[in-house]
Amino acid sequence: MRKSLIIFFLIFQSCTTVHFKSSGQIPIHLSPKKKHGSIQEFYGETKFYLWGLLPQNHTVDISEVSRNLGYSSSANIFISEYQTVPNFFITIFSLGMYMPRNYSVKVYGELRYD
Repeated sequence: MRKSLIIFFLIFQSCTTVHFKSSGQIPIHLSPKKKHGSIQEFYGETKFYLWGLLPQNHTVDISEVSRNLGYSSSANIFISEYQTVPNFFITIFSLGMYMPRNYSVKVYGELRYD
């Protein structure tokens, strides 16, 4: 019985992955820039199912996040992936059938004036 449980968990273990990319809609700079004094943080959640098998990865577009925050350009971006305590317990109680993951994107940007 114990061996079959171990084999079951080894077969069905999977990795959830959140990819962060830029589509190039607005300029993204890795280092700080002088005119990028405004700072905002975006919080998001991705949902995985069946022990992380579906979907195997999610993609977050940093350009779109920055644009939605009202920036024409962004720099010095900080990205964090984490799981909140309620989401951890949801994952445990659902036995991995539903696995929400959280992320935050902190952006220094130059505000867009439309």
